[in-house]
Amino acid sequence: MGNKQSLKAHTENAQRTGVFQMTNSKLQEVPQALFAVKTLRSIDLSNNKLKELPPAFGTFTALRTLLLNGNQLTSLPEEVCQLVKLETLSLAGKQAFHSTRFNSIESPLYLTLNKHSLTKFARRQQPQLAAVGLLQFEVTADD
Repeated sequence: MGNKQSLKAHTENAQRTGVFQMTNSKLQEVPQALFAVKTLRSIDLSNNKLKELPPAFGTFTALRTLLLNGNQLTSLPEEVCQLVKLETLSLAGKQAFHSTRFNSIESPLYLTLNKHSLTKFARRQQPQLAAVGLLQFEVTADD
């Protein structure tokens, strides 16, 4: 019962503020209630157990910040990479990315990775990253 009340409180707060934060909650999937809030500017789902993001993330057209640190993601859906207002994407943690295309993002992007995932990510993503203007990397220490 507590988890449902907590999710409801987080969702109601997101409707008021445009910010959804549910970290360290052991989430294995993205709560469906999140997709009812179309005006989100910031989503922080760090330190959960997410293995994938649903394509519905593409509906967050106002999204500027997406923090997914410390999950178990291996890729991002194409729809995330088409969020033209996205400015900050943080993927630190022991996540190994296989395929993500960033060539649709129009605004400058601040991307955070860690040393664990940087080598594989950069090797596969170099052509797509070159298309993103003013890309900045922050490489964090391995966890």
